[in-house]
Amino acid sequence: MTMTNNKSYIVSALYEWIVDNNCTPHVLIDSTWPTIILPQHFANEDKIVLNISPAAIRNLNITLEEISFTASFDNEVHSIVIPVGATLAIYAQENGQGMVFDEEPHPKTAQAEPGTASDKQATKIAPVSVSNPNKKPDKTSRKKKPVFKVIK
Repeated sequence: MTMTNNKSYIVSALYEWIVDNNCTPHVLIDSTWPTIILPQHFANEDKIVLNISPAAIRNLNITLEEISFTASFDNEVHSIVIPVGATLAIYAQENGQGMVFDEEPHPKTAQAEPGTASDKQATKIAPVSVSNPNKKPDKTSRKKKPVFKVIK
C-alpha cells in the first residue's frame, strides 16, 4: 500500500510542539525550488531561514504539498508559498531542538518515475540541536559559529 509523504505531518507536529513549549519555530528552506514563492533577495547561498512563529506570520497553512502564510519583510507584506519538499529543517530558535530532513530532488529534476521504489520511501529525519545564536560567547572558549549538518 502506497502512503503519502510524511514530511508535512512531521513539520506540523514539530511546529505545534515548539509553539506549545513557548519557543520560536524557524524553518530552513531550500530557496531554489521552482515553485517557491518568497522574497529571494533574503536568501543566502540558496537557503533561507524563516521565523514562522504566530507573532511573526499570519494565516499559516500546512498541507501535504506546501506551507503557506503571509509575512512582512522590510515592512512589506508577502504571501509565502513553500513546497514541503523544500523544507530542510524545523527547529526552536531558543535551543535548536527540532529536525533536519534529507534534501529532496526538485520536481523538475527528479530521476524517479512516480510509483517507483525511491518515490515510495519515507522521508528520513534526524534530530538536530543547534547552539543558541543569541547567547554571548564564553571568553575562555573559541568555538566556531554553529551550522546545520544533514545526517544521513
